[in-house]
Amino acid sequence: MMLGFPVRWGWMGMPGKGSKGRKQPTKTRATDKTKTVRVMATGVFDILHTGHLFFLMEARKLGNELVVVVARDITAKKRKREPIVPEHLRLEMVRGLKPVDLAVLGDTQDYYRIVEVLKPDIIVLGYDQDHNADRIREELDKRGLKVEVVRLPVLKHDILATRRIIEKIANLFPRDGVEESERDWSEREGVKGKHKGHGEED
Repeated sequence: MMLGFPVRWGWMGMPGKGSKGRKQPTKTRATDKTKTVRVMATGVFDILHTGHLFFLMEARKLGNELVVVVARDITAKKRKREPIVPEHLRLEMVRGLKPVDLAVLGDTQDYYRIVEVLKPDIIVLGYDQDHNADRIREELDKRGLKVEVVRLPVLKHDILATRRIIEKIANLFPRDGVEESERDWSEREGVKGKHKGHGEED
């Protein structure tokens, strides 16, 4: 199950966050308490919010080790839209979350390559993630990967989707208002410049 290095060293030997002192879940799919049950969750995780956190907390309860694959910018753009936060920053934010043992960037060519490398026991899908669980199972079987695919139900705070947050911000700060504020600021700066210039001439 392990990749040849302790989880606390993170991905590709870079220092990461270990599991020391982390409270173990009360429910796990492991029949043997000493067995590592690796759960994999995926997502864009753009503009982190409590919905993301609850999703990862519930995912980790299915095992005792949670690895998270953060979608690359190009992948997110193809599937949904261009992320507001670039991939390297989204990765660092996810790495800092308490339920996460390991976070890595996904593969831009073969989405299943990271599964072959990390070898999870369970892949968790969010209730609203646009993934076909049956197709994922078929592809895993073709590759000889024995992985359980689980879709979570609607969770608390799922209403706070990134899209809804962006829409709310857009409604609170419409483009016309932004342009007006920028124009007012420019005018004020222009007045300041004129006053400064007059003082210098004196």
